[in-house]
Order: sequence, then C-alpha cells, then structure tokens
Amino acid sequence: MPAVKKLHQESGLNFKPDYFFGHFCQVIAVLLGRMKSIFAVPLISRIHEGVVFTNRNNRTLLDKMIEMLMSLDIRIPYYFVADAYYATGKIVTALLSTGNHLISRVKENAVAYMPQGDKKEEKRGRGRPKKYGGKVHLNL
Repeated sequence: MPAVKKLHQESGLNFKPDYFFGHFCQVIAVLLGRMKSIFAVPLISRIHEGVVFTNRNNRTLLDKMIEMLMSLDIRIPYYFVADAYYATGKIVTALLSTGNHLISRVKENAVAYMPQGDKKEEKRGRGRPKKYGGKVHLNL
C-alpha cells in the first residue's frame, strides 16, 4: 500500500505498541450543530507523509498544514482548534497575519517573554542589547 509509514504512538497504557504502520493524514473540518449535538464536517484531507516525489521538497508538516488551510480561502475570521503539535510560532504567525486565531494546548517546553522595558533607563554595557524581558513558563 502506498504512503504507509512507521509511526510512533505515545501512550500511558503498556499494552499498546510504541510503533505501528499507518498513514499520516491532516484533516481540516468545520464544527456545525447546536448545543446538544455538535459534529465535524471534513472540508479537506491529505496524506502528508510517506509519498516522496522529489528530495527537493523541504516543507515541514506545519508548512503543509498552513498551505492546506490557506488553500480553502476562508474569508471570514475563524478559530483554528488544533493539537499541541501545531502550537508553534510558524502556525500562530500565519494565522494572525490573516486575522485568525489558534486554540491549542501549549507544549511542555513552551515559554513566553515579558516585554523588554524602556531601553533608555538601562545602562548600556558590552554585547548585544536584550531583545526580550524575563522568561515566563506557560505549561505549569
């Protein structure tokens, strides 16, 4: 079968295998319904790993998701609800540039930075000036 790949599965259960063979698909769906019954209607789905047509393709899975999302040409603002894998600067920058938002769990190593205060008060020393303020760990 084409595009079958060895995939890793993280699980707290010890009876599941660590690796299995399958397809890596990315799907974009829209949530519809009312308060009692909400369901997802798939808009687009693609197999994004496993089939290699050229070695010159350096796009990551994040790049492919952004391309797939932008190909839908949705003109009204929306919230992109995704797994923690997609909580990256690349996805956030692409969504914010089009006026959209990301709802996701942050990764374990996610940090944010406080704004760098007023540069006039700071005594200039050796080296490059600071770009960021203090570090804030987001996953507590």
